[in-house]
Amino acid sequence: MGCVAVKLILDLWITILYRWDMKNRKDNMNQETMIKELESKFKLNAVPMEEWDSNRDNGIWIRDDICKESTGFYNYAEDSMNDDNILNKFMLKHGWYAQPYDAETIFFYEI
Repeated sequence: MGCVAVKLILDLWITILYRWDMKNRKDNMNQETMIKELESKFKLNAVPMEEWDSNRDNGIWIRDDICKESTGFYNYAEDSMNDDNILNKFMLKHGWYAQPYDAETIFFYEI
């Protein structure tokens, strides 16, 4: 077994343990609660994923401009990997992460 294979196995275990830890946090939010929080705290038009695609039942679609003062001027796809952004900090704290669909469409998924 080469070094690359060992690294891949270690990375996989780290990912599994991280996801397990995130899933078992007490401050995680379900989809309905997260949508309400995104609307009240960040003034985002957040809706369940089913409104984007009826075949997808997990996740949240942000159905408006996400680049606002309340989100720290979230820079769409570029900011989805920025852990310093106030929106990403909030999402990660509550067990969610951002994933861009295209340059101006953002989805949120549970970790």
